[in-house]
Amino acid sequence: MNEARAHQLAPCRTVVTSFNPRKTPTSGDYFDDGDWVLSVLSSPTYISCAQSNGEIQVYDPRRLHVVYSFPRVHDGMITDLVGAPPQQNADHILVSSGTDGRVCVLDLRQQQQQHVSFSLPHSHEQALSVSMGYDGNLAAVGSSKAKIHFFDLRQASAPLGSYVNSHTDEVTRVRFQHAPEYNFSASSTTSTAGCLLSGSEDGLACVFDTTQPSEEAALKSVMNAQTSLRHVGFFGPNLEGVYCLTGSETLSLWNWDAAQCLADCSDIRQTLGVDYLTNAHWDHRRNELAILAGCANGDACLSAMNVTQSNPTKLHTSHRLAGGHRGVVRDWCPISAGLLVSVGEDARMCEWNLTGRQSNATGKVSVTQQQQQQQQTVQRRGSGASQQQQQQPGSLDSSRRNGNGPLRRQRNKRTVNPY
Repeated sequence: MNEARAHQLAPCRTVVTSFNPRKTPTSGDYFDDGDWVLSVLSSPTYISCAQSNGEIQVYDPRRLHVVYSFPRVHDGMITDLVGAPPQQNADHILVSSGTDGRVCVLDLRQQQQQHVSFSLPHSHEQALSVSMGYDGNLAAVGSSKAKIHFFDLRQASAPLGSYVNSHTDEVTRVRFQHAPEYNFSASSTTSTAGCLLSGSEDGLACVFDTTQPSEEAALKSVMNAQTSLRHVGFFGPNLEGVYCLTGSETLSLWNWDAAQCLADCSDIRQTLGVDYLTNAHWDHRRNELAILAGCANGDACLSAMNVTQSNPTKLHTSHRLAGGHRGVVRDWCPISAGLLVSVGEDARMCEWNLTGRQSNATGKVSVTQQQQQQQQTVQRRGSGASQQQQQQPGSLDSSRRNGNGPLRRQRNKRTVNPY
């Protein structure tokens, strides 16, 4: 791994998404209740965050002001938040899944807090992940009962069908295959209509051709990571690869058509000097798989793997992110070629300028959100900017624990010590 040229960054902007933040390891209390941010989603018009209290907040990316707030979308924990396929230019549509067994569809154009919801067919069945395909008309939902259900989002009805035999444990992630970004030339990346990827606690990653009439005919590839899967996704110039992030904080890369393992990075935490892996995104401009990893104190590093080279396991750490978060970083996403946002268990959303220009020139700016007014029935909030004292950027925490990853709050568990 090449760290000689890794840039040290501080966040250019920080948003406090909740005034009831969860206590973090830095504050000395691992187990106190509070709100934290579970996932983040970006589009040309909005940045959307899912919070642990069931609320979905939608931000203006230019000012990082909340423009919509949907409280209590789910009665349980929000497990996933996705948008329509980028090529549809329908970033006003948000779809979420939750432990209450429902899938909720929000249309930001309606200017109201109402949303359409779909319930999974079995009692006590949790919706753990959701993905949209077929021009945003079909939703695939991974469930806690080892099933994948399909819903037509144009009409509130029972599932169109289900895959019930491919997995034997919770389906933790489902993702349709499509080109990675808005306004991206489809000629540069070949995606297969109806191609669906699933990952499960049983360690299997499966690829389906959902255009086929039966589950048996649809199953095209099975990859065994031999440990529970937390995140899966497509990567590569033609989306021919699959990456798997596991519950043991390891990374494996596969060619899904041949079901061949290209790389097994079981020592990636030791290589990067981190406690856990957050998530990965395919950067089509650089032909790199970008990986964000972090420590329990909130520091993180952004690394990349050039999968077009003969040695795809060679990692290059481009940036070290410090001084933004004070707890585990739960998710991140790129906004543009030079910007990304990260969210975490400290209820913060941090924006990072990878050029380093803003943070080097002006330092960090903290933006806190205050409710000012309501427009029709949707809450709209302004914000007052205030300087907030942060810790100085430093190296990643070297006193890593010998466990399987960070302190993550698991489903249906209040206090969990993974170490």
